[in-house]
Amino acid sequence: MMTIPFGRLVTRLDKRAGGKADYRPLLSVSQTHGVVRFSELHDGEPRAESLENYKLVETDDIVLNRMSVRAGAVGIACEPGLVTPDYEALRVNDGADPRFIKYLMKSSWFISEMVRRERGIGAGGGQGVRTSRISFADMRVIPVERFPLDVQRAIADYLDHETAEIDAFIADQEQMMRLIDEHWKSSLIEQIQRGGSQEELRETGLETWPQAPAAWSEERLKASVLSHKNGAWGADPSEDDQTVRCIRVADFDKKHGRIHSRSATDRSYATDVVQREGLRHGDLLIEKSGGGPSSPVGNVVLYEGEGEEMYSNFTARIVTPNWVDSLYALYLHKSLYLSGVTSRSVKQSTGIQNLDMGMYLDERVYLPPFDQQRKIAAQIEAERESLDRLTKDAQVALELARERKSALISATVTGQLEVDRERGAGQLGSEGQEAK
Repeated sequence: MMTIPFGRLVTRLDKRAGGKADYRPLLSVSQTHGVVRFSELHDGEPRAESLENYKLVETDDIVLNRMSVRAGAVGIACEPGLVTPDYEALRVNDGADPRFIKYLMKSSWFISEMVRRERGIGAGGGQGVRTSRISFADMRVIPVERFPLDVQRAIADYLDHETAEIDAFIADQEQMMRLIDEHWKSSLIEQIQRGGSQEELRETGLETWPQAPAAWSEERLKASVLSHKNGAWGADPSEDDQTVRCIRVADFDKKHGRIHSRSATDRSYATDVVQREGLRHGDLLIEKSGGGPSSPVGNVVLYEGEGEEMYSNFTARIVTPNWVDSLYALYLHKSLYLSGVTSRSVKQSTGIQNLDMGMYLDERVYLPPFDQQRKIAAQIEAERESLDRLTKDAQVALELARERKSALISATVTGQLEVDRERGAGQLGSEGQEAK
């Protein structure tokens, strides 16, 4: 098989839109969706005021996000349109099939070759680098196998069929994970509001908590809080004060309501402040400032450490009275967050969301006796653990499917897996096994 530079298969496009910017759709490219209209992936308008300097692409042109080569963000334009100048736009030359070129560029082998040739901050580094990019001048010299056009089409047909099946399986697993998450949220709210029992219910008149067991006590949320104290960022570690871990919102495991130990941050505080205001096992931490459109401020986590750790100025420590179970209190706050109650006390200023604690703690809630609190909390924990196992199984299946898809594409476009042009089946060389 002849080896040729990749640049022999494609031609770089750099024609600007000019007046055509007024009627051509803006296109975007992603790893999952390929090339689609910008409006299908993003809300709002593009950041550029004018699109006249954007590149023109036609149907079957290849579009690559040069700053996301590791993610395989490449696809085929399905219609004439515009793409940002930051993208690389390529037209397939005679003797090459656009679908084959797309698969070649998405293969782990070709991606590794592009990563080796990246330039900029973080070039050649790990996942998540956004400032490095590859130029066409560097990409065009990558040596590739030159397959006859009919073989390219056979490979593309085979991969279209095989990857469609894998993608369908991946979509099923992703849907399962979404359903698990939705079930968890609705079940949590149900158990906090109704106890998950057949107790006699009463109407509350609250849209976000419509019914509650008649025997439960109607309270303001403040009744379940002994005290709350805003956090402080402390100072850079020094020998003059006590250096302890400072828990930030970034340390919140919001899904499970716990605190993870990745990238712990140490800060210095006066010893008497740590002793007086430091965390104790069973305390809650609430996010008071920060948030964003997809993750509003107000998340709560349970502290289960040994104590004398501090918390940042974007958080507040909540101490519960002895008649409120701390694990139950965690899920009480989480249910209020998920049902939209917490958001009523969120105020926006200078791009940052802030939680009005006084307003939040004045919300009406319905609290069961202490023994029932512990029972409800234990039931929720057990269900969370069971659903976590299902989610983990789906995640493992997802990862295996993605690995198989990546390996299949790479093996096929590099000739390690031969495609039978008559049957459309893949088969390894004489030393390997059948792929199907």
